[in-house]
Amino acid sequence: MNRTVNGTVQDGLGQGRSFTQLDWVRQQLRDKVGFDPFPGTLNARVGDVSTLTEWQTYRGITIEPVPGFCAARCYRVLMNESIAVAWILPDVPGYPKDLMELTAPMSLRQALTLKTGDVVSIRFLESE
Repeated sequence: MNRTVNGTVQDGLGQGRSFTQLDWVRQQLRDKVGFDPFPGTLNARVGDVSTLTEWQTYRGITIEPVPGFCAARCYRVLMNESIAVAWILPDVPGYPKDLMELTAPMSLRQALTLKTGDVVSIRFLESE
């Protein structure tokens, strides 16, 4: 199985910011992934959709919703071989198959001096 994909940094809709700052999401990420997320996610479009689809067959780490919110799974990944992050995969119909939303305890754009259009490397660390 391919463990690494490349993605192109994209602008998001701003929904990752509100999701990662919900108390119940923050608590579950602290407990299950080991960090308090920075407000927001870094969006990356991936050309190798088959690898993402294959990784989605693994259970991942479940983020249990409160009423009125969607469930999500996350997977531990390493970005640019330097920062441990979590790929958050919302459980919503029609979610783009080529999009990764990545969260970390810091701003990934600032930490890696990224701008829209930059290419990043994302390596899957485990298959939970």
